[in-house]
Amino acid sequence: MSMNYRLAKTLAKLKTDMDKVSSELTQLLGADDPLLRQPFNSLISPVSKKIRPLISLLSSSLVGYTGDYRITLAVISEYIHMASLFHDDVVDKSDLRRGQKTCRLLYGNSTSVLVGDYVYARACELIATTGNLTILQLFAEAIKMMSLGELKQLKFSRDLSDHPRVTMAEYLDIIRKKTGCLLAATAEASYCMSVTQDPGAGTSSSLSGALYEFGMNLGVAYQMIDDTLDYSQDRDDPLKPLTIDFDEGKWTLPLLLTYAALSPGQDQEFFHNTFAHPETRLAHKGWFLEQIRVHKAFERSREQAKIITHKAIASLDLFPPCQAKDDLKNLTLSL
Repeated sequence: MSMNYRLAKTLAKLKTDMDKVSSELTQLLGADDPLLRQPFNSLISPVSKKIRPLISLLSSSLVGYTGDYRITLAVISEYIHMASLFHDDVVDKSDLRRGQKTCRLLYGNSTSVLVGDYVYARACELIATTGNLTILQLFAEAIKMMSLGELKQLKFSRDLSDHPRVTMAEYLDIIRKKTGCLLAATAEASYCMSVTQDPGAGTSSSLSGALYEFGMNLGVAYQMIDDTLDYSQDRDDPLKPLTIDFDEGKWTLPLLLTYAALSPGQDQEFFHNTFAHPETRLAHKGWFLEQIRVHKAFERSREQAKIITHKAIASLDLFPPCQAKDDLKNLTLSL
């Protein structure tokens, strides 16, 4: 079964719910206001997988949550993700996102930042409607960690000559914060709402923690794969430009594995010093790409991501067999 087929089957099963999510994403944001409609539409991509709403809906099914806030939780998660993209595009000076011109390019940095702020605020309003303090704490922690992850990555990519090379531990910490935390909160939030639906059932820290770990590992694997695809000539996502992370000076998994495979001493020193400066990095781009190929960093990166993917799936072992569990596994394997 191909990865795209797995994802297509999951999307087909959830089409009605995902249509509701898409509708509410637009309606609740007040997109009838032209001040918001055009900038907001610049981020809506027809090819987006909307992985966070999918995880939210499937997690709700897994824990038996059928309450009024099932769609709301999915919208909250996607709003937080979208708000971060408006801000990230300003920080990264991005002109394109998945083949579309970014808000910052079309309307300026100020508009992109303010629309991002508005979307964050809308997410907070929706969180308040749930009346669930745990949900608030979960998503507030996720937003905080996402900011810290971006700041840490920015520290290393802005002036690489003043900082030591990013270590594997630091890279993993960055992607756990940037991507893992929100998916972890998304998955666990469904369990938190299920408790309010059936207070008599009590709470289980092990089940709650299992969903958090599932989301965290899924997020880490998802980001690893995305970072790896930056160097893939034969990937199936033609809308993301090749080597954009490299051009921005981001230490990601393929580079870390390539560096570790080089001979200690002059080879590693040349690699680090050349990558640290935009002029030399771009001038030697062909050399870097050749080193990645020679040392099979792309293939090894995929293997690393696969290990984390299976950790995510193993986190679901505490839950009894059901269709939602199978769908979550298939969605994870579709990465």
